[in-house]
Amino acid sequence: SFFRGCFLSPFWLMVRFRLRGIYFLALSVVVVALSQGIRLAPYLPRFIGASSSVDAPLTIVIVEEHHQVVRYWLSLGPNLPQTVLHIDAHSDLGLPRLLPERFQKMKWPSSHVDARALASTLAVSNDDFLVGTILAGVVRRVLWIWPGWLPRSWWPSDAPHLVNCSARNAHRYGVTKPLENSPCVCKAFWETQSLTNECLAVNSVGEESVVASSMCNTEGGPRAEVAHFSETNAVSRGLPINPGDAYVLDIDEDFLAVESPYLKLTEAGVPVLEINSFFHAVLCPTSAGEEQAMDEVLSSALRTVVELWLSGHVTARSSDFMANDVASQLSERMLEALSAARVNHCPDYPNRLLPRLQGFASLLVSNLTLSQVRLLLQHGFCRDRWGSAFLVVCVGFSNPGDEEQSRVALHSSDRLEVRRRLQNLTHIFASLPHAPRLITLCRSVKDGYTPPELWPFIEAQMLRLLRLSAIPWKKSLRVVYDSNLWGGSAGIVGRPLAPFPLKLDSIGVGVNA
Repeated sequence: SFFRGCFLSPFWLMVRFRLRGIYFLALSVVVVALSQGIRLAPYLPRFIGASSSVDAPLTIVIVEEHHQVVRYWLSLGPNLPQTVLHIDAHSDLGLPRLLPERFQKMKWPSSHVDARALASTLAVSNDDFLVGTILAGVVRRVLWIWPGWLPRSWWPSDAPHLVNCSARNAHRYGVTKPLENSPCVCKAFWETQSLTNECLAVNSVGEESVVASSMCNTEGGPRAEVAHFSETNAVSRGLPINPGDAYVLDIDEDFLAVESPYLKLTEAGVPVLEINSFFHAVLCPTSAGEEQAMDEVLSSALRTVVELWLSGHVTARSSDFMANDVASQLSERMLEALSAARVNHCPDYPNRLLPRLQGFASLLVSNLTLSQVRLLLQHGFCRDRWGSAFLVVCVGFSNPGDEEQSRVALHSSDRLEVRRRLQNLTHIFASLPHAPRLITLCRSVKDGYTPPELWPFIEAQMLRLLRLSAIPWKKSLRVVYDSNLWGGSAGIVGRPLAPFPLKLDSIGVGVNA
């Protein structure tokens, strides 16, 4: 045994070192492959495709704007489920506008470059991305659950209908000018016991036209079934998802509440339009990074004013001399911070920035109350959602017309009602036969729908509900925060804001606000 041990020991050591070499080589290959994957696909996160494995965790992707989910759907690859369970206060089934020519020739991407182009093409806007995915042949079935608080005038029909899409040239109805290369979308639905076709076409500048069904060739185009379910019916009757059906679960947090930030601010006496006028033609964010930097600077000024109110250095009876001193210092600190962040002002009026910042600071100190400044701080500042290049108070798409609720149905809520509605979602998720391939969760705060003061509670409770729902599915959850989230993973209300240090010599006190 001694000689056998002397002979086998070196042999065993050699085998062990060789095995370790194989393990090291395999590990190196994996590391290189992963690094190459990250380098080749910075836009589409390839790791999500692994969620199809039985043992892999179920991924929840949190985005700010709803159209941003498209690139994550595409990251599932050619086996993307063509059924979307869409839980939202809005259908998002509008007709896409301003579509590039390549939209007519969509097909599954053969490379990550193609996938990126397809994702950017589909994600046209939050109101129409679902029809965009239908036009591309990505989605074939949409199950939309709408909330029970939706007013009756906004109720869709519970009956399913077909959406047929075609790229055939169409003419304006009653006009001879052709809509060249225009996508045509037809909805077939039952109305008073008869099948009705409703067809729309859109031209290159986004003008919609009703067209005759004969002008919309739907035979060779993509087709999708769209079914509507009220929250109550979804709870009581369940959903038509069978054990073999793969699907994506898509949730918008405004399912639980929808507000109009513009109305909320103006009803509280905040002069939104006057504040916007200070930034008109002087602050023009050209990227998401510049937009966020500008918001942090202006919101830090708001934070400074709040601290001055709380410390008693600013009151409703503050002298004009002190208010002017504070406003002057505050505007200089904002200008310094914008310069340090390398934020460029609008090129047409390079000398107007400081006077505009002085006017903004003076308004904060002299004209607004503490509650108004706090309310303004909740919403922050962002690029105008209606198309201009300027920074504005971040009210999303809300506007004065929201008082008539002609654009969107509004619904105020509180934590108690949110809990009740989440309980309904608990029953809906429990009726599903298996886990989805992917969950996408949209905040809709920046767009002016989900109330920012209620949003942290809504998202925390929604994530808790999804974790509990995943237990019967025998899935753990992995949360991925999209890089474009407004305010980052902490959200707009949780962004860290440091007040500017001011020296209030006018009252003989040094204040580090």
